[in-house]
Amino acid sequence: MMRYMRNLLHILIRQQILEVAFISSTPVVSLPKFTPASGDYTTTQNVEISCDTEGATIYYTIDGKNPTEESDVYNAPVEVSKTTTIKAFATKEGMKNSGIATATFNIVETVDVSFYENGSLLLTKTVAQGEAIGELPVATPPLGFSFSGWTDAEIKTTLNA
Repeated sequence: MMRYMRNLLHILIRQQILEVAFISSTPVVSLPKFTPASGDYTTTQNVEISCDTEGATIYYTIDGKNPTEESDVYNAPVEVSKTTTIKAFATKEGMKNSGIATATFNIVETVDVSFYENGSLLLTKTVAQGEAIGELPVATPPLGFSFSGWTDAEIKTTLNA
């Protein structure tokens, strides 16, 4: 009886090892990549999604929700004109699905700032909200000069004295 139990245990252990080996040998689809990378931009971005696994199908969402096989299939760059989070995963028959890749594209509003001295335009700069304006072309802003649409806390300047 003891020998039978040892043989049965040996068979169960071998079966368990074979199952583990079989599970771990299934290849996994590569994680999708985004081009350009996630980040802050001042203009509309055309985001490409790619996968290093040849022949993989990429599913994606632009509403921040996790994609499923019911989501849109990627076949052309995704136009991002406002702050958007794209999530994507890839599948291929005979392979495990990739994980979910996430990228957030923050489209930052810009403002044109013009500098005048004695009624003459000295300089116009386009800056993103929250970005430092840099050196002003005059030591003292002209009378009545103001920043429209920005709070004092958002304005960072260095006077050229």
